[in-house]
Amino acid sequence: LNEVDTGDQVASYRTVVSFESELLRDFSFCILQKNNIFECDAKIPSIPKVEPLKRWRRKEMTTEMARSILVGHLNDEAAPKQGQGLDISWKVTCGANVAYDQFPSQNQLFYESANGRDMWY
Repeated sequence: LNEVDTGDQVASYRTVVSFESELLRDFSFCILQKNNIFECDAKIPSIPKVEPLKRWRRKEMTTEMARSILVGHLNDEAAPKQGQGLDISWKVTCGANVAYDQFPSQNQLFYESANGRDMWY
């Protein structure tokens, strides 16, 4: 991790998961969450308050539509017909975590889990 640009979230993530183990999981939990050694205190913004969509493309919102919106532009059969068939679902411009928003060029991937009940990102 010391050799990865700290602003490159994707490279950092790939490095971490390539060495994933129970020991790393336990260590990460201990230093990052339990003991908060970096003293992270980013606050989740309370504004703007965004209400969930009730309608989309002139139709009442359904669970299937909502899942399709999450899949977004990903080249996936669950994506909306008007999706762009990209290798990403969405480009993040602003998120709910101020610290997370500091990483440049964020991409999100949303897809259904193998059991078809959950969504992964």
